[in-house]
Amino acid sequence: MINSVYLVVEPMIVIATDLAMNVQDYDPWATVLVAHSPEAACDVLRTEASVKLAFVNVDLRKFCSSDLARALNARGARIVFAGASTDRRDCDKLVLDWPFSTETTADLLQLAETMEAA
Repeated sequence: MINSVYLVVEPMIVIATDLAMNVQDYDPWATVLVAHSPEAACDVLRTEASVKLAFVNVDLRKFCSSDLARALNARGARIVFAGASTDRRDCDKLVLDWPFSTETTADLLQLAETMEAA
């Protein structure tokens, strides 16, 4: 069995930890990586060949052309925009509304899996 890898990119340590624990509750065998900046996320990703899903709280205007976006794309990651980044909503984007809970995180993870299977 191959364990899924998830990434949480969130500058606030408490929020990043809470979200990572919610993901771990949903997928107990997963590896959940946490980074507090896009640059740190790129460093963490160097050892990962693939990422199932990445929760990112970054400036959307800069994200699409960033090293982090390229690294996640190369690893086949679906992106979930969270936190301050949720002010932009496109119909094809996954968004985790704040405040989030274990249940809303699980609902979003289930939706992502459903979209992946389609």
